[in-house]
Amino acid sequence: MQSALFTTRRQNTTVGTADACVVRPVTSTGSHKNHSCFQVHEAEEKERKALVKLQTQVEQHGEKFIKARGEVQRTIEEVKKNTIAVKDIARRYYRELRAAIDQGEKILMGDIDKRSDVKLKALNEQLSQMIEISSLTNTACRNCDNALSLDYYEMLMLKKDVETEMMDVLELLCEITPVARADLGCQFPNHEKLLGNIRSCAKLVLPPGPPEKLTCRLTEDNNVHVKWDPPENNLFVYSVVGYILQSSSGPDNSFVNIYKGHETSLTIDKTEANLPVGKQVQFRACAINLIGEGPWGFPYGIKIPE
Repeated sequence: MQSALFTTRRQNTTVGTADACVVRPVTSTGSHKNHSCFQVHEAEEKERKALVKLQTQVEQHGEKFIKARGEVQRTIEEVKKNTIAVKDIARRYYRELRAAIDQGEKILMGDIDKRSDVKLKALNEQLSQMIEISSLTNTACRNCDNALSLDYYEMLMLKKDVETEMMDVLELLCEITPVARADLGCQFPNHEKLLGNIRSCAKLVLPPGPPEKLTCRLTEDNNVHVKWDPPENNLFVYSVVGYILQSSSGPDNSFVNIYKGHETSLTIDKTEANLPVGKQVQFRACAINLIGEGPWGFPYGIKIPE
């Protein structure tokens, strides 16, 4: 390679009309002094290609997030629509519950009124009889007083009628104690349980939350005792029916199942569970309900003694 670049330009001469080429050298200066212009060009192309490659990576990186952003935005809209739909379902069921409660109340009120009307009718009839007897009694007593106020002969003339009237009154009979009592009552057996069932009758289609406060300790025989608290209670989530306990004793410290059951406190035999002795092992648990397995709780690590 040469250290100078020769340029040419056409220049008219005095020899006829032919053109002649004049070659002039171009020299490198500054930071490129003593460098071949061809080398500078190659370095420039290399740097440009590197920038273009980096730009392409950045564009691809940005496009990935643009696509992901669109997916997140769609999910946001789906969550909003799903929330509206779930609320509509819940409202419909609660309307049906209210309608059933209102209907039950209406039927019960009607039955109470019917039974009360029977009692009131009997009591009113009894009261009417008592009023009639009292009135006839007063009339007979007044007639008797009137007869007693007369002279002897006149009294004798009225005596028979007065006696007959009074005897008739004495023959009138009526129950003097109330024929019915205000003893009608209303009870709601298992009232508190019923209220609780109504409050929690709706269930969200969700697994339970993670178990809480998982801890581990070594036993005297160098096995591992693990315990945890149930997930936080939620009236609208199906009850927990069991748990899964895992340990990081699988290949490449992966988690494997070592227990599945209802207990929240148990001792793990290190031999039966294939726990690697002399190594740190993590334990984690999840809860299960009718919907499925919930998220894993925070793991707890402990070194397995030899």
